[in-house]
Amino acid sequence: MKNNRFVFMAVAIVCFCSCGNTQSKSDEGQQQATDSLAEAERASFRSLDLDGYNLIGHVKECTMKSYDKTGKKNDNFRNLIFTKEGLIEMDEAPYRGKLSFEYGESGKFLGGKDLATEGMRVILKRDSDGRIQSIQRKAATGAESDTQYELKYSYDKEGRLKGIECVYWEASEDIAFTYNKGNAFVATEKSSFSDYEVDAVITKTYTYTELDPYGNWLTREVAAAEEKSVTEMGEETATTTRKNLPVVMEKREIQYW
Repeated sequence: MKNNRFVFMAVAIVCFCSCGNTQSKSDEGQQQATDSLAEAERASFRSLDLDGYNLIGHVKECTMKSYDKTGKKNDNFRNLIFTKEGLIEMDEAPYRGKLSFEYGESGKFLGGKDLATEGMRVILKRDSDGRIQSIQRKAATGAESDTQYELKYSYDKEGRLKGIECVYWEASEDIAFTYNKGNAFVATEKSSFSDYEVDAVITKTYTYTELDPYGNWLTREVAAAEEKSVTEMGEETATTTRKNLPVVMEKREIQYW
């Protein structure tokens, strides 16, 4: 009788342990399936704002920094933050400020401001397709300001950002983009800048050296050439051409929702 009771208890223990292992494996499998689904959704996420900023996937934040060939960081940087719906929430860059955008229900733009400069408001307009059409930074009082500007965006037939027309206080800049065949990466960027003293054309060519698992670039090399003319008292005094500016490395850190 004792032997039978011992056998019954041993079988019960084995069954309990087996059930526990089965349940554990089942939970683990369900978690893996959930993680895989979340990963697939994160990778496939798209939004017009993310497209405009040359990003894919469910990006939450993207920070770009620039370095020379020795690894020394320069002053050029970009910091972007997006809402969970894929709308631009903050755009920070040198000379452009730290622009903050606020939205209501259904993504309706409610207003914006420059967090780096008190008293500056930001106006965001979209085209009929929902893409960013213009971003304007101006004094909240409506008065003229030498730090105000307006950026006007245009797109190609594939919906990629084709150009930005920049109107500053006493200057203007037109930026044109071309793209690599087969992907959405920018191949070249041509900036034509003009004010009352300087006319300059800078052409940048990008070579991509590292991507993350979602297909966003993490590092790229920037080769540039510049043509510049200087005017004093209404007369051109100097024209310079530099075909091989020092190569710059740009690196991005990207966080996802």
